[in-house]
Amino acid sequence: MAELLTLTGIDEVRQRLQTLGAEMLPLAGIALQQEADAILEASQPLVPVDTGALKASGLVGDLQHEAQTVHIAISYGGQGEGFARTPSQYAIVVHEDTTMRHPRGGQSHYLSQPVFEATQGMLDRLADALRLSL
Repeated sequence: MAELLTLTGIDEVRQRLQTLGAEMLPLAGIALQQEADAILEASQPLVPVDTGALKASGLVGDLQHEAQTVHIAISYGGQGEGFARTPSQYAIVVHEDTTMRHPRGGQSHYLSQPVFEATQGMLDRLADALRLSL
């Protein structure tokens, strides 16, 4: 039987895919960092304020690379000053206790609400960022 198709360039395609794979993780990290920064910014107006220490303690952690994944933490209650108890415990109580009153504004779930809102369209935004970067 006659040969109908000759496929060439497989090695070049394989090499290019490996190169793209190596570039994707750092680029995904940059896009994830931008998402985390936007979430923290969206959470700030929702943080209850008594002394201001809780609001001031909000931070986006350093991007972590592990194997073929990247992750980043957004948190409140870290090393801040002015807390009556351990900062992280205080942040959790204020975040989770829906019965707490916040006379100066703010609300419970001040971080989880922006996280859930950000998930709408996040994969598309990450994919767009990667497409634009390549």
